[in-house]
Amino acid sequence: MKYFGCLIFISFTSFYGLAQHRVVIQLENYPLQHGKDSIFISGSFNEWKPGDTAYKFVSNPENVSFLTLDLPAGYHEFKCTRGNWKKGECLMNGNDAGNRRIDITGDTSFMISIEAWKDDFPEFVKKHTATGQVHMADTAFFMPQLNRYRRIRIYLPEGYAKSKKKYPVMYMHDGQNLFDDSTAAFGEWGVDECLDSLIKKK
Repeated sequence: MKYFGCLIFISFTSFYGLAQHRVVIQLENYPLQHGKDSIFISGSFNEWKPGDTAYKFVSNPENVSFLTLDLPAGYHEFKCTRGNWKKGECLMNGNDAGNRRIDITGDTSFMISIEAWKDDFPEFVKKHTATGQVHMADTAFFMPQLNRYRRIRIYLPEGYAKSKKKYPVMYMHDGQNLFDDSTAAFGEWGVDECLDSLIKKK
C-alpha cells in the first residue's frame, strides 16, 4: 500500500506540473510609425524566436491587438519584436529594455505597452570589453545532437599556459553574453571581470 500511494502522488504531481493555463496579452499602447508591421513576442516559452508566427499579435473587430497563449505554471520572460532582434522593443531613450516577467498560476489576462522600437534610433557600435583572459577556443564547434555549430569561448587564469596547476572547470551557456558587450544583445554579464576580481582577492 505504501508503494501504491507513492506512485499516485508522483503521477498527480507530474500531471499538475504540465497543466496549461490560458494567458491573454493585450497591446495597450505602442509606437504607430510601423503600423503595417506585425508584432510578435519572443520568450522563454518559444526559445526566444523573434518572428515566430505562432506568437504574433492579431486584431479583433474592435482593432485591439491581442495574443492568446497556453502556458504552464511558473515564471516566464519575454520581449516584443517586429520580427527580428534589430526591431525589438526598447525604452523611450533607445536603451535596451529588460525582459518582461510573468508568474503564471492560473488563467489570466493583462495589458502591456511598448515605449519605442530599437531600429528607430541610430545604431550604436558596442566596444569589445572582454579581458585578456578570454580566448576563442573554436569558432565552429559542431554539435551532432543538435546539428548546429557554435563558438566556444574559454576563460583561462593568468599564467595558465605555463602552470602545471589543475583548475576546476565551469561550463556556462549563452557564451556571447558572458564576456564581451560587443557580442551581447542586451549587455554582457561581466563573468571575466568577476573572475579577475576573485583571483586578485586570493
